[in-house]
Amino acid sequence: MLHYAAEILPSLLSGAWMTVRIFFWTLIVSIPLGIFVSLGLMSKFSHYVGS
Repeated sequence: MLHYAAEILPSLLSGAWMTVRIFFWTLIVSIPLGIFVSLGLMSKFSHYVGS
C-alpha cells in the first residue's frame, strides 16, 4: 500500500500544482476584467445600460 502511494504521489503533486497555477491565473485575469466591466456598467456613456 505504501509503495503504491509513493508511486502515484508525483502525479498527484503535479496535478495539484497545475490546479494552483490555474487558480492564480484565473484571479490575475478575472479581477481586472471585473473592474473594467463594472466601471463600464457605471459609466454614463455605457451602451449596456437600458436607459
